[in-house]
Amino acid sequence: MQTMEAASLGLRRAFAGSSRLSRLSSSSSDSSSCLAFSLPRCAPHAFFLPASSGHHRAFATGAAARSAVNEVEIAMAGHKLDEGLAAKLTEVAIKLRQDNDRIAKELEQLHEVRANCVQDGEAILKSIVSSGDVSQEQRNFFVETLGEIEDACKKSSGLQSQHFQNAQGVGEIKRTKSRLRMKEEILAVTGPAEDALNRGDIEEIAEADVELMKLFERVREERELTTEAVHEAERDEKSSQAKLRPYELKLRVRRGKLTDEVFETRIALNKHLYQTHRKSHRVARLRDYEVLLVKEIGSVERLRERLRRRLELGKLLQGGDKAKIAEHMAELQREIVKMQKLANELLADERRIHNKFLLVRADLRAVTDRETLESSRLREHLIALIHENEWVFERLAVLGKTQAQNFRHLGELKAAM
Repeated sequence: MQTMEAASLGLRRAFAGSSRLSRLSSSSSDSSSCLAFSLPRCAPHAFFLPASSGHHRAFATGAAARSAVNEVEIAMAGHKLDEGLAAKLTEVAIKLRQDNDRIAKELEQLHEVRANCVQDGEAILKSIVSSGDVSQEQRNFFVETLGEIEDACKKSSGLQSQHFQNAQGVGEIKRTKSRLRMKEEILAVTGPAEDALNRGDIEEIAEADVELMKLFERVREERELTTEAVHEAERDEKSSQAKLRPYELKLRVRRGKLTDEVFETRIALNKHLYQTHRKSHRVARLRDYEVLLVKEIGSVERLRERLRRRLELGKLLQGGDKAKIAEHMAELQREIVKMQKLANELLADERRIHNKFLLVRADLRAVTDRETLESSRLREHLIALIHENEWVFERLAVLGKTQAQNFRHLGELKAAM
């Protein structure tokens, strides 16, 4: 009996110390680090930073990652790359990793607290079993101990979620840096080619065409490898999806029953759902990269076509054949008229797409804030219209460059006549 009373007294002191220091830690995050080493075992609050500070850090680092990635994406879309973009991405990635290091330490501390709380609970149970009796105070403390374990688990879940978001941010930054490096390599070749084309130097244009051909082959090979990776990822995703059906059927048969088997089946289903979700994201990321490569291949091909036409014009002018020059002039004039008509059609398409975009956006905003099948369908339609408009803008830009080249060539041909 004396042993039981001593154990009860020790537990009361531990719990009292835990509650007191928990209140101190909630009022000051600075005190939490120094109190952690002088606490009773079961006191998770004492060394866990206030939730607001962690959430603020998570929001700040997450917002910085999204802002840096968006800045790079906008710069790449506008073909205006700043030298500090890569450094900014690296800086944000370092902050995210540092935040994850902090989270890892707090998770380790929470793990120790859960283990200590479990040991305290086991001590109470042993005391109850050996004595065959339990006091109200012991029952209360046992319930409080279980509450502490639950609270520590909830805090660990919050930290794990924050860690996951940070890891996603680092991954997105790394992928963005890879796309940025590829874009810089492409501009390092296409920039001088554009300059040579503007100067009209035949030798420079021929050299630029050779470099463009090499670049085209590198990007094309990268695209083929990416396409293979996409197909492999899609097969992997389908394989994961096929594994979901047995668990869903098993739960459907046991609907309304709460057993250990149902619990384990639901855990397994969630595990495979998360796995399928990750693989779906991998397919989406690879598809995004594939889209970028296809765009770059198209831009290199179009630039090579403009170089080829300039080289052909140079040969025609060197030959001095008036009849061929006149024939080429007539061909250019017909092409100019044709492209102007196409440009007007594209402008009409752009207006049509924009008007449709406004209607879909209005419908989407009329839907409640709750995500529904209808809102999902409208949002997908909205994104499709944005992509369609993007294609129109790109096509208009290509037409503009081709028309400008046609007019320059027409002027040179007229001067040669």
